[in-house]
Amino acid sequence: MTTLNIILVFVGSTLIGCAMGFILYKKRTAQQTKKIEEETKEAFETARKKAQDIESEAKIKAKETVLKAQEDIERELRQKRRELQETERRFLQRESNLDKKVNIIDSKEAHINQKEKTPPLEEISDVFQKVNVLFYQAKIEESAGEYKKAHELYQKALSLNPADVRAKVRLLALDLQENKNSDQLRTQFLTLLSDRQLPKTWVVEIENYLGLLDLKENNFSKALPHFQVAIQQDSNFSPAHFNLGYCYFYEKQYYNARKYFERAVQLQPNLPLIYLYLGRTLQKLNKNEEAIREYMNANRINPNLPQSYLYLSVIYFKLNQRKMAFSFLEKMVQRDPDYEKNYYKDFRYTQEELSYRFIIQAYSFMLKEKGISPTLMAGLGLLYYLDGNIAQGKEWIQKAIQTNKEDATVHMIYGYVLQKEGDLEGALSELKTSLRYRYENSLTHVFMADIHIRLGYYQEAIEHCRKVFSFDPFYGAAYHLLGVALIHLDRVGEAQEAFNKTLEYDPNYLPSKKMLLQYSK
Repeated sequence: MTTLNIILVFVGSTLIGCAMGFILYKKRTAQQTKKIEEETKEAFETARKKAQDIESEAKIKAKETVLKAQEDIERELRQKRRELQETERRFLQRESNLDKKVNIIDSKEAHINQKEKTPPLEEISDVFQKVNVLFYQAKIEESAGEYKKAHELYQKALSLNPADVRAKVRLLALDLQENKNSDQLRTQFLTLLSDRQLPKTWVVEIENYLGLLDLKENNFSKALPHFQVAIQQDSNFSPAHFNLGYCYFYEKQYYNARKYFERAVQLQPNLPLIYLYLGRTLQKLNKNEEAIREYMNANRINPNLPQSYLYLSVIYFKLNQRKMAFSFLEKMVQRDPDYEKNYYKDFRYTQEELSYRFIIQAYSFMLKEKGISPTLMAGLGLLYYLDGNIAQGKEWIQKAIQTNKEDATVHMIYGYVLQKEGDLEGALSELKTSLRYRYENSLTHVFMADIHIRLGYYQEAIEHCRKVFSFDPFYGAAYHLLGVALIHLDRVGEAQEAFNKTLEYDPNYLPSKKMLLQYSK
């Protein structure tokens, strides 16, 4: 055998060996793959059966839960039905007992009427009706500032029914407002409060008035418990919240004051007084932006009150915003100086008298600045005049006129002063000069209308009022004077419309309330 043959045999046997190995490997691989597929199939089948078991178990549990819930609901419904039946049974029982009591009372009342010859029920009802009419007439008179007439009507109501608590409380409240003897008032309030049958409404009112009596004596710590009791009895009684905040304010507990002022605002959102004190409290807490917001709220509700302008000017001055400070001062001196005394105040809220001296002090401090306007000079003069310092007031007004003879506000203020002193012709002259320099000035026209009415020139007064409406249609005082002029011309129906218009724009303007009351009787 040659070498070549040997090589060929070796290669052939090698190839055969490789082929046999490959065949064996392929066979083994196929067996392993088949085994894996069988195991996978078995695992999948096991998982499927387990999932079916879980699903079946979940359905059973859900069904059990639903059944249990239904049983609970049915049980609760059965309980409610039993309670309702029991309530109905008790109600019928009480109704039956009440009928028996009514029959007994009717029998006793008939016996007493026959025995003592008391007035029949119709007469008692008639007296009750008369007392109610008198009471509500008195309330109307009181809301119009006619306190003397209100006092007389409450007294009449009390003479018909001496046990009428409402009339007693209102009479004592009027006496408190007129600064009658505090000790006597306190004793009378406490006597009413000692009645355990007293309705909660009047307990709240009396506790509030007892607190106000203490505030009149600046006894804040003694006043506090009265307002707290009032709030415990009626948490929605706004006056007690305000008065409690007022106590905390002057006790320098500003966080507590803020809390009660904010609650009072929520309960009575249309009262400027609350916003002013809330603003002052925030200012004490160095929350100037929030204080400005509350002062502006007070001003929006009633732009005729001077306090909001003063507080705004002071706070802007402290913030070193001089222009804003002086602009609010100028707006303040252009308001009606007599408005405060013509504005209805709810005396369930503690009230501070408008102090011109306080305003002058704040005003004078700011006027130390150089280059103040003639309007502000005249405004300071007006404040001195209103505070009773006539000579100094006129001196400042004359100084303002000499500084600028074309300042409309200065002439308006001087016209007002002359009017107060009875110099109506001189006042008219100054007011006409004011209109020459600024025609669209509502207050100047109103002052002129007032003077024309005094002089008997009613048509001229009407013309001035109508001129105001052309550029300031919401100015209440102009509608009031229109009504007064129309009354003098015997046009009562039109006058009543004008007075109602005043109250539409200014619900607390007392002169219009009084005129409506007078001409609706």
